[in-house]
Amino acid sequence: MTTQKKRVQVYIDDIAHILEKEAKAERRSLGAQARLLIDEALHARGLWSLPAPRSANPQTIAELVTLNFYRLITNTRIPQNRLVAYREGAKPTEIDLVRMAYALNMDEDTLIELAERSFPQDEKNNDEKEPITQEAK
Repeated sequence: MTTQKKRVQVYIDDIAHILEKEAKAERRSLGAQARLLIDEALHARGLWSLPAPRSANPQTIAELVTLNFYRLITNTRIPQNRLVAYREGAKPTEIDLVRMAYALNMDEDTLIELAERSFPQDEKNNDEKEPITQEAK
C-alpha cells in the first residue's frame, strides 16, 4: 500500500519571480526551493530542525551521501542530480566535498580521506602514469 505525500497549494503570484530566480540559481525545482525556504523558516523560528545525522560510520562517499541525502539537498548548493550521482558511486568534485563537510559539520580532511578510500583506483592510476618527456633529436 502506497502512502501519499501531503501537499499544499499556495498562490505565489507576487513572489513567483523571486522563487524562480532562487530555484534556478541553486539548480532546484520550484517545489524543492519552496520546501527549502519553509524548512529554513521553521528552523529559524525554532519549530523544527533537520533530522540528526545517523550514527553510522560510512565507509564510502556513496554511503555518506545516502545517509545524509536530505541534509545535503537542503544545506548545500550542490544540485540534486550531482548528489544522486554521488549516491550512486560517482566521484565528487573537491568543492562539493568541501560543501558536504560544511553542511555535515565534518572536518574537510576527514571527508577528503574518505573520498580517497572510496576511489583508490584514481590514486593508483595517477601513480602509474609515466611522465611525458620530449626526446631530443
